[in-house]
Amino acid sequence: MKLLPRILIASALSCPLLAADLDRGPWVEKAAAKPPMTADETRAFMKRLAEYVLNNHLKRDAHSPQRGIIYEYLDTTKKGTPGQWPEGEALDTMHDGAWFAVAMVNAYRATGDPFYKEVLTKWQLPFYLQMLNHSDELFTSERNDAPAGHERGWSGSKEWLLQGREKGFVPYWWDDGTSVSLDILGQVARKQPDAIDFPARNELAGKPNPEGRLSGYSLGSSSHLAQDLAVMLEVTWLLFHDSTDPADKKLADEIAEAARHLQECRTRHGASSIPAVIAAAALSNDDAELWKHLGADSWDSVRKGKNHFLRATSDFKPGEPAPVPAFADDVEYRYYDQIAKSGTLTEPVAWKTAFDALTEPQLYRLYSDDSPTPPGISVFDLHPYKFVDGKPVDLRSERKGPGKGPRPIGSRSAHRI
Repeated sequence: MKLLPRILIASALSCPLLAADLDRGPWVEKAAAKPPMTADETRAFMKRLAEYVLNNHLKRDAHSPQRGIIYEYLDTTKKGTPGQWPEGEALDTMHDGAWFAVAMVNAYRATGDPFYKEVLTKWQLPFYLQMLNHSDELFTSERNDAPAGHERGWSGSKEWLLQGREKGFVPYWWDDGTSVSLDILGQVARKQPDAIDFPARNELAGKPNPEGRLSGYSLGSSSHLAQDLAVMLEVTWLLFHDSTDPADKKLADEIAEAARHLQECRTRHGASSIPAVIAAAALSNDDAELWKHLGADSWDSVRKGKNHFLRATSDFKPGEPAPVPAFADDVEYRYYDQIAKSGTLTEPVAWKTAFDALTEPQLYRLYSDDSPTPPGISVFDLHPYKFVDGKPVDLRSERKGPGKGPRPIGSRSAHRI
């Protein structure tokens, strides 16, 4: 049993930032009625999506330390201008490149097309491995340019870069002025000081910045980001470690080193027991002690595991909101944890993976009562939906989203499952 290759969140979000769900035309009905793609059509579609991301979201500047980054958003109305790549200071830019790297591994395994492996080794891995293995040379917490009192809930948090410098640290954002900050732009529009609100090193602090450019790096990271990095490290190590090519062997060693640094970093940040991170470090470093910290999945554990569809439609507590998931994180992490532990899916994990992949997308379809759901579309993660007492709090036909339209849409669940 295989999960579909994870292609690609960046492409799905390469639209103006408000992921508006406009009134749908006849194309939706036509799309819903189409049969599944053939193998040849699927391969062509995968390549088209990958090339779109490379042409529109990838930073190619050979002189930039961020060469190889995949920017999360593309504002198509500002393409070719400084505003084409907008970022929120605590959003997912570093996640997106990791997801894209996993997509490249799965696409290469599924098709055998060397294009995907070349993308991975030329762009994504060099970018991430330099951070994970050399973050102590790249980042320091000795300077924080956020105004006093602007911690935004981070005061005392272990999200912070610790001990001045450390290996295995990947910040929320890192740039040299190529992208723009939604937060700074909002302050400029409100004629407020154009400061970065989150703890960060801001190379433009105290300088005029009317375009809202981001230059510097965040002092924060997260265990959520670490899990996505760990999955990337696991699947890339599995791809390269058995190769007889010396270059692949060297890359596998660097990936194992990065996985070890990531686990050590999370331990310093008070999160030593993240299954995905442990799995990547234990597998790639053959670490028997780390393996002891990974529990086994059984029929009992997977049946007791949460399922958003059941929680929203049948196992709900009266009057208590149940969120519609915008991600498929649990499905993804459980799948790759099991691959690391046993090289395949056990029967309970295979069942749970299929059950979640089948049921969780139904929640958005229950909301979308006046139109078929376009392929790959679900809720927009920055605009969550809810169920109460087994039903959506409102329906698409009721137009209770922004501007009295349908609620915004996204594709983060579909790209993972």
